[in-house]
Amino acid sequence: MSDVMSVIRQSLIDLGIPAHEITSQARVQGDLRLDSTEAVQVSLDLKKAFDLSIKIDFSTDPMLTDLVRLVELQLVVKTA
Repeated sequence: MSDVMSVIRQSLIDLGIPAHEITSQARVQGDLRLDSTEAVQVSLDLKKAFDLSIKIDFSTDPMLTDLVRLVELQLVVKTA
């Protein structure tokens, strides 16, 4: 599991999402039922962990793997 996925996973667990529901293919709203406040909290946890200002479009109901790719891409750009 990547560092990014670990941060997302812990953030979701802290929000009360059962660990067994947190998979890379889980959709943020459709499967995990995150509301906008919870989505912002995940974004803030990612910002704190990686010092990135991350704008995540939750209206598209991304899978967690999509979020991981987005953050990892921003990390690559940041270090380039």
